[in-house]
Order: sequence, then C-alpha cells, then structure tokens
Amino acid sequence: MKFSDLFFDDRTGEYLSAGGYKHKSKLLQNVSRGATDKIEENLTEYLNSLKWLVKDNTKIANKALEYLWAQVSAVATNSGLDDWVANNIKMRYYVELEQADTTEEMLKLCEDFVYGFTHAVATQKIENSYSPLVQECLAFVRHNINSKLTSEMISKALHFSTSYISHKFKLEMGISLSEFILKEKVSVAKHMIKSNIPLIQIADELGFCSQSHFSQRFKRETGMTPTQFKTS
Repeated sequence: MKFSDLFFDDRTGEYLSAGGYKHKSKLLQNVSRGATDKIEENLTEYLNSLKWLVKDNTKIANKALEYLWAQVSAVATNSGLDDWVANNIKMRYYVELEQADTTEEMLKLCEDFVYGFTHAVATQKIENSYSPLVQECLAFVRHNINSKLTSEMISKALHFSTSYISHKFKLEMGISLSEFILKEKVSVAKHMIKSNIPLIQIADELGFCSQSHFSQRFKRETGMTPTQFKTS
C-alpha cells in the first residue's frame, strides 16, 4: 500500500471534522506573532484534531509532523526569527523525532517544538528593540555556541572594549554576558542530553573544559545534574 493511500483514507475526513486545518491556520498565526499567551490553548486544540489523523501510525505521524514543522519554521523566519536559531531548533527536534517509537512521543515532541518556536519568535521581537551592539553579541554567542566563549573573545571579534561591551550588555539584558553564554550553552545541552548524546561529547562540543566542569555549570544553572535532568 502506498503512503498516500494510508494518509488519504477516512481518517482525513475525521481530521477535517475535528477542525484540523482551522486549528493549524490559527496555530501558525500565533507562532508568527510570538503569541506565547495564546499558543497553549491553540496547540491543545490542534493536537486533538491531529490525533484523528495519525492515530497509532508512526509513519503517518512522522510525515505529518515534518510537514507541520516546515510550516512552523517558515512562518517564524518570515516573522524575523534568525535562520540560525530556527535551524538549530529544527536540528534538535528532528533528531528526537527519528528516535521516537510511538505517536504519543511524537505528539509530545510536536508540542515542545511549537512552544520552542513561539518563544523564540517572542524573544526575537524583544531583542529587536536592543541596541545593534547587544544584538551583535547575542548573534555571536548563538552562532559560536560550540566555542569556548569569553567576554574578551567577543569584544575582540566585535572591535569594542571588554568593559564597554560588558556594561552595555548588562544594562540592556539585566544579566552579564558570561551568564548569558552559560544559559545558551545549557539550553543547547538540554536537547543534546534528551537525545542521548554522551555527556563527555556534549561537554566537548559545547566548549567546556571537561565533563565535570560541564556538570558543575549545568547544575548551577538548572539545579540538577545532567543525569538527573535526563531522567526528569
């Protein structure tokens, strides 16, 4: 049986009856606006309709989510989300999607994916109000997250003094540049941990001195060790 035969059977009618297209259209609008206050209810409605389509068929679920995720990514980047940020989110979740064994796991990943993009768009809209220098700092950190980043390294790359950049960043962001670097690295590490990547590899890829140093910094930021987070 062809995949198209599986996809366009009576379940498609059930999906339409459940308001699938209507809920998806509304969902994409809220993602593009970064409407974090509305996305939860909207997402619940959409996922309930999507269940009619995928039922317990992981093949259909995989194709349906890949299609939806491409649309979510497109509306987010059209709304101004940095391409690098969007691609980084996609890379994390597509890896987890390939590892998922049930439609229940897949739909939970979809929920997290949409939340992730909506919050990223909301954050981008806020960051667009920052000074060009601070925006450059944010972009530099995210685009070089695998490096051993320091304030000195960033100030040299952007051709400003370390003291000026540090002061400007703290004034606008409310946290120090070093604190922001740690938050971004831990954010990436969380997805790598959930993707079952070995801790020693995560530490190396994110520019930490050692696995123990990574674990210490992760716990400082989250209140949990990487191992505790993996099982949470």
